[in-house]
Amino acid sequence: MTKKALTVDLILFAMALWYAVSWLATGCDSAGLALMIGLLPYVLLYIGLRILFSIDLCGKKLAGVVPIALCMWGIAEAACGLWQVVGRGNSNHALFAMTGSFSNPGPYGGFIACIMSIAFGWIYSLLKENASKSVILKGYLALGLFAFCAGFLVLPASMSRAAWFGLAFAIGVTLLYDKCVRKWMLRHKFVIPIGIAVVVILSVGAFFLKRDSAIGRLHIWDIELRAIMNHPVFGSGPGLGAGAYGDAQADFFQKKLPLVSEARIRVAGCPEYPYNEFLGVGVETGLPGMLLAICLAVVAILRLLEKNSPIAAGLICWTVFSFASYPLSVPKLAILLTVFLAASASVPVFVVSEKMVASGAVAVVSGLTMCLMVKPMERLVISSELQQSVNFRRIYENGYSLFLGGEYAESLEILENGSRLSSDPMFYVIIGRDYEGLGDYVAAKDAYLRAHYMVPGRLYPLVRLMRLQIRSGQDAQALETAGIILDKPITPHHRTMQRLHDEVIASRDSLAYMIGLKNYYED
Repeated sequence: MTKKALTVDLILFAMALWYAVSWLATGCDSAGLALMIGLLPYVLLYIGLRILFSIDLCGKKLAGVVPIALCMWGIAEAACGLWQVVGRGNSNHALFAMTGSFSNPGPYGGFIACIMSIAFGWIYSLLKENASKSVILKGYLALGLFAFCAGFLVLPASMSRAAWFGLAFAIGVTLLYDKCVRKWMLRHKFVIPIGIAVVVILSVGAFFLKRDSAIGRLHIWDIELRAIMNHPVFGSGPGLGAGAYGDAQADFFQKKLPLVSEARIRVAGCPEYPYNEFLGVGVETGLPGMLLAICLAVVAILRLLEKNSPIAAGLICWTVFSFASYPLSVPKLAILLTVFLAASASVPVFVVSEKMVASGAVAVVSGLTMCLMVKPMERLVISSELQQSVNFRRIYENGYSLFLGGEYAESLEILENGSRLSSDPMFYVIIGRDYEGLGDYVAAKDAYLRAHYMVPGRLYPLVRLMRLQIRSGQDAQALETAGIILDKPITPHHRTMQRLHDEVIASRDSLAYMIGLKNYYED
């Protein structure tokens, strides 16, 4: 086996090792353990595919079968989306008519774009081989064209700019990697500035198409970079990226809130996913982990391009899409990545025990793939106790129930643990209420302010702070807090925001009257 064939394996091994080091260095949190256990199915899938790809005859056949299988998978997903659009199937998201078999249209668009990229790379390679000479090649060409066109029917409905960028980038790299195309461009140099102008215009158009969403992505990347700089060596720990994001965002707004634009405050939220897989890895495992992830993507793409594999376009698309989305959190997209990496790392060299090894590997790959498609493997291998300890929604529900039952100390302990797993400010809101119940008003105020700075566009943390100030007799401070709340814009027809806004107006008027009356008698 060549050294090049081992490069991807070595980088993957180094990443696994660094995840373990980061987990040990940051306190061996149960979230990291659950994350690493959840990766085991993909490890087994990768090993199974590596065995298949590395068997001489089987590997060569599989290299041709994989594009066929992926194109057919993409056609099936496109058909599922079209079935939903015509009203014969149910979407998996209440706000969108088309999601395929995915939970929302973003990852669906990313998957379709990856398959379209593979189909394009396959079509291009077949045309270069003069597919018209063979009936079989003609059939492959027809399948690739069908998969590409089927993708175009559903990709616009996903409204995923990251998917479009990934597809365009994959097509561009596939063409530029061809020497004939590069020579043609050198002979027609006017194409280069025209191409650059088109890219700039389309990029600006994509930004303004969903302006708030684009600003939100840029804001998330900025906060994630700050979170990485807070823990540059070992990161915050595997599985603790969302909590580290919340801390970084709270620190950022606490220091710079008066200087931040209203647009940025409006889009700041508490994301559950990193929306940039490379930065997400960096937040959890530090700069070494992020650099290893970048090296893995670059090396794998170069290996596939060297082998003239149409899968190279799929990996390029996947990589670009991952800069603005969360494909590692979507099993089907994670399976795609596993296939891409295994294909990039493998060279058909083994000839011995072919039937035995191939039979075992096919069984492993088939079983794991079906399991990951139907039901996340984590539920089968992770104990229910461990699942509950890393499920931030369940932790919040338990902590809130204890708060309602008056068990403030127990609720406080649970919620403080949950706040390490999530960037949702509601953890700190209930923590503040726990402190109120325990009579520690100073700690309650700090918790409410922390919740406010985590997502400064929300009213409720400041409303809780105002109520605390009124209860503790700090009328002047409460009046000041009410003024801050009323300066914030509210969403029309949002009943909860309107109710809180009306409450603050009533409290402000009452406080102003009481303070005025008090000043009158003092004078």
